[in-house]
Amino acid sequence: MPPWTETYQTKKGPRYIVRWNENGVQKSRRAGTHRRTAKIIEAEIEEGLVLRQNPSLATTTVKICMREYLEVMGKTVRPRTAEIARTSLSPFLGEFGDRKIQTITPQEVEQFKNRLLEFRKVAGINMVIRNLKTFFEFCVRAGYLTANPCKSVSQFKEQDVARFLSREDMATFYKASSPRLRRVIYVLYNTGMRIGEFLNITSDNISEHGVNISGKTGSRHIPLRPMTRKLLLTIVGAWTKDGLESAFRKAVARARMGRIRPHDLRHTWASAYLKSGGTLADLRVLGGWGTLSMVQRYAHFQPHYLAERMIRVRL
Repeated sequence: MPPWTETYQTKKGPRYIVRWNENGVQKSRRAGTHRRTAKIIEAEIEEGLVLRQNPSLATTTVKICMREYLEVMGKTVRPRTAEIARTSLSPFLGEFGDRKIQTITPQEVEQFKNRLLEFRKVAGINMVIRNLKTFFEFCVRAGYLTANPCKSVSQFKEQDVARFLSREDMATFYKASSPRLRRVIYVLYNTGMRIGEFLNITSDNISEHGVNISGKTGSRHIPLRPMTRKLLLTIVGAWTKDGLESAFRKAVARARMGRIRPHDLRHTWASAYLKSGGTLADLRVLGGWGTLSMVQRYAHFQPHYLAERMIRVRL
């Protein structure tokens, strides 16, 4: 009999629990608040029952295990997520596909990770490692392995490099944006607000001289120029997060300027403020950073600007 899911009510809403029979004994496993999680657990338990009935499968190859893993993924997650897993695991499959799953060691996985540096970026390698951890966890639950050989393999530390847009970049990106999005770009570029802060503003937060916002570091007041205030009043409450991200992606594609994030407008604003003679202390207050070290991390000068300023210094 295959596993089945039952629902029970709590004060915080419905909860799911997966039940199944094994050797005449009924067992259960909580699945939380999402039906999708319950389906994943059902698939995992069903796979485990089949494997325990046929122990010889526990000595099979990586290729066979991965095929079964991707089949389960295809049934339980979105097609795009399953395709990403399939693509990121393909280098490991090409190198270790014919090996017995029980012979893979943590040292080999670590060496494989380091070899990927020759032709992949750090972010892509970390995605491979995350998917490998999930794959081996599946193998452990399914009975192929007794321990995850990828558990001790750490990801590379990614450096979050801020991008600053020049005046030419801003002009190009502005022209590639829709008329509706241009107002948002103008406001973000002139205030340095985070996307979440912008989306949470209401008309009551806007005064004659500025706007009061609540950010992740607390509340603060941002002075507004007349034009910025006028545009902000026309777009406040008119955007959702998904709508704004979609419009931003389309503008980036039309501009053909590489990877640009909405948060890059905040970096650009901070850099422009410092170039105009503002101080780090004032910038910390206006931008809502918790410490000066955070300001120094995100609001770097562009190298060519520092060179120009150094040339003008008279000793």
